[in-house]
Amino acid sequence: MKRTELLEILKSASPGLSSKDLVPAFSNFWFDGETVTAYDDMVAVSAPCSFEIEGGLKGKLLMDWLAASRAKEVELVSHKEDVVQLKASRSRLKVPSMDSDLFHFEWPEEKGVTIDVSAGLVAAVKACSMSMGMDPSEAWRMGITASFNKSEVLLRSSD
Repeated sequence: MKRTELLEILKSASPGLSSKDLVPAFSNFWFDGETVTAYDDMVAVSAPCSFEIEGGLKGKLLMDWLAASRAKEVELVSHKEDVVQLKASRSRLKVPSMDSDLFHFEWPEEKGVTIDVSAGLVAAVKACSMSMGMDPSEAWRMGITASFNKSEVLLRSSD
């Protein structure tokens, strides 16, 4: 797989990674051969990813290694019981892996209203995310508040 493509996919799923390693499963990317998922008990993000790994790999370690490499391709060298070995050019990474049986996240049943996402909404969410806090002891600072009327959505966040 192309290194830059894998790195972009992991970056898109990384908001679901836990920044703390209190629960190891929450700081891993979980691969199933078709998707990669990151879940930190509050946020879950999944992205299509056809990488032949099944199980969990340390998210920060994997992203840092991919970002530091200049190789064009990344390949799976071996996937043993608790270690995955990856190769990018002459660089190799041995990373501990967790069995996929340890990760039992199921997406909730979808309820609510489906809306078309426009460039304006994406820009508004990005603008709000710049001022969100990251301290879990102050959960009220970690999100975006949306107020709706019939034709508009007002988004707010604070740190």
